[in-house]
Amino acid sequence: MSNFEVRVTTVTQFSAVLSLFAAFLFTASVEASDFHSPRTAALGGAGHASPLLNDAIVLNPSFAAFLHDRVSAGFNYLTYEGAKELQADGTFASPVNGKSYQVSLQDGRSPLFEAGVAYTDHATGSSIHLGASRPFIRRFGFGIGGKLLFNEDRSVMDKNINVSFTGLLMKEIQFALIADNLLENEGTRARGLLREITLGTKINILQLILIYLDPHYFTSPKENQDQWGLEAGIEIAMMSDMFLRFGRYKNSQIPWITNSGLEFDPYGEGYGMGIGWIGPKISFDFSFARTSVPIGATSYNMGATLYL
Repeated sequence: MSNFEVRVTTVTQFSAVLSLFAAFLFTASVEASDFHSPRTAALGGAGHASPLLNDAIVLNPSFAAFLHDRVSAGFNYLTYEGAKELQADGTFASPVNGKSYQVSLQDGRSPLFEAGVAYTDHATGSSIHLGASRPFIRRFGFGIGGKLLFNEDRSVMDKNINVSFTGLLMKEIQFALIADNLLENEGTRARGLLREITLGTKINILQLILIYLDPHYFTSPKENQDQWGLEAGIEIAMMSDMFLRFGRYKNSQIPWITNSGLEFDPYGEGYGMGIGWIGPKISFDFSFARTSVPIGATSYNMGATLYL
């Protein structure tokens, strides 16, 4: 590397450090994720500091900076249903039910940056998420993401962006800082997509127990809504390739409510649990999640990711 290239690299890294420092000074800590994978749902929406597989595209684009030389394709399928009620014909059915799915592609082969795209289809339309990231100073990553929201007729309804940082402080501790829905407006607020700032943390205990604590802060909460919320989860390594997951959330966005068209505030509380298996070329995940506020409902989420 020439002296000029070294100087350019040094200036670039120094600027990145200043940006990271400024982020810590002017923001206070979770991203409004518009879709939860089975792993994320099982962890109660937590896991921002270490989103595995293709979760980084939606959850924290900056983490993809550490997914080098790999291409992965994913598919997730979610169903949800509320309490069944007695109908006029004498049968029982739930007025709250639906489904959604997501397909995604993550490519980490480029020497310039890692990038990914995810398409989600749901009851009220669809969305496309884009994410790009790049590592700097070895243990840090910077990412930027965008989303396009479409109506059922495929016309563009809204768009937004997010920025994120991830730091691998040591083997036992990781953190992430994510600012999502930066272009908040009346349209996004009506959809329940508030501007959020997330501090994601991961604590690794002997590579057997992984603890995730993700407090989040709303810059402009809705009326009668708390300004702070929390998503917390635990991942237990049953074997080197199999994990049990448990999580709980409070005052957090529930993506399937956001995308269902139901007249409920999409922020509430509940819990999740699930299991995952990660193989050499493919992985499978399943989760069960129960929402208690604002409505009692259950969701099931299954997915698979193929490493190309």
